[in-house]
Amino acid sequence: LYRNYKNGKASINGFLDDYAFLIEALIALYEADFNEAWLNEARELTEYVLANFTDESNSMFFYTSNKGESLIARKHEVMDNVIPASNSVMAQNLQKLGLFFDDETYASRASAMLKAVLPRIKAYGSAYSNWSIQLLNEVYGINEIAIAGTDFRTVKKELDQQYIPNKITLAGTKSTLPLLQHKQSDETKIYVCRNKTCQLPVGNVEKMLELI
Repeated sequence: LYRNYKNGKASINGFLDDYAFLIEALIALYEADFNEAWLNEARELTEYVLANFTDESNSMFFYTSNKGESLIARKHEVMDNVIPASNSVMAQNLQKLGLFFDDETYASRASAMLKAVLPRIKAYGSAYSNWSIQLLNEVYGINEIAIAGTDFRTVKKELDQQYIPNKITLAGTKSTLPLLQHKQSDETKIYVCRNKTCQLPVGNVEKMLELI
């Protein structure tokens, strides 16, 4: 990614927030139309971040990549402001992608980042609001909602009428995602899962809500 574009040229390498917010958007796109190409692209960008923004002595990512201009000191953006910090967004991205792809490496990195910033949340919570969302997800868990069946788009529209902040949603009839494996069906089946364990499927959103 590049930070700028003018007169047909891009010259400044993207910073961590450029990657973090694009990855976040790609995850949201997948949950809107269930096209797994968005998730795969999000994963590719995440791997780039891990390879080029990692601080070997710290769980946080550097704000600048190792391919950018050489600096006297590379800093970490940690405090949330009007716009969430790039590290807090990346932590949430890693947490979600860890669930989508059943990748413990991503999940462990997200937990380590949250653990590192936890004392600051306690001391000055208003400056770490986006981190606090991840803390809530860590404490109360994330509902992994898998929708099987050919009518998954209608089910998704009904589900969107409900406010469930701590969730990820997966659906499709030919999915390669681990959570949807062996759940393919023409009949509508909704699974609510947590920690790699799924409850028995139900046939509509109303019954699904009883499981959360």
